[in-house]
Amino acid sequence: MDFLAAMFNDTSGIGRIVLKGYEASGFVSGETITALYSMVKEMQRKPSRPLDILIWGGVSTPEAAAAFLSIGATGIVFESVHWLTDLVAIDDIQRQRLSKLRLDSTDLVGLDLQVPCRLFNKGNSLAFKKSRRSRRAVRSKEQGGKPPFLCKPSACQGLHPLESRFGQDEVIPLGVEAAFAASFVERFGPKPSRP
Repeated sequence: MDFLAAMFNDTSGIGRIVLKGYEASGFVSGETITALYSMVKEMQRKPSRPLDILIWGGVSTPEAAAAFLSIGATGIVFESVHWLTDLVAIDDIQRQRLSKLRLDSTDLVGLDLQVPCRLFNKGNSLAFKKSRRSRRAVRSKEQGGKPPFLCKPSACQGLHPLESRFGQDEVIPLGVEAAFAASFVERFGPKPSRP
């Protein structure tokens, strides 16, 4: 929050911020997007110049997007809710893998180090367990009990989900939004309407 508060300083020169809540993929905030957005909107009341606020990931329904847009968000970046539409070229095997993702198919590492990273993990991911062990080792070696600003960024870099097999040995940044891709297609169909 101190970092965000500094962005609202009139002399920062920043005109737009992008928020990644707890639900998004890769490196994220320790807060949900709803809590994070609320805190930022509260901060935004004080400065003389407003900032554009975009939300990256974690918004999986049109109703949620409309709610954020109606209370002032400048835009929403959808990470994965559209992956089963014809906008994304994937094979049938990958389509089946994506359609089986559930809300509990992702998990966080690094929250205790204040460097949360959301990755694919259905409970049996060897890569996720290795990332967690690596982060615990860093935690035990810390000096003075202060968490590092970033530790082992490679633990959150890996295969893009659309290039993966969702295998146990793959590090895959993945947000909870992906679990809604199947219901999105069931609700709206695989072909987006075009004007």
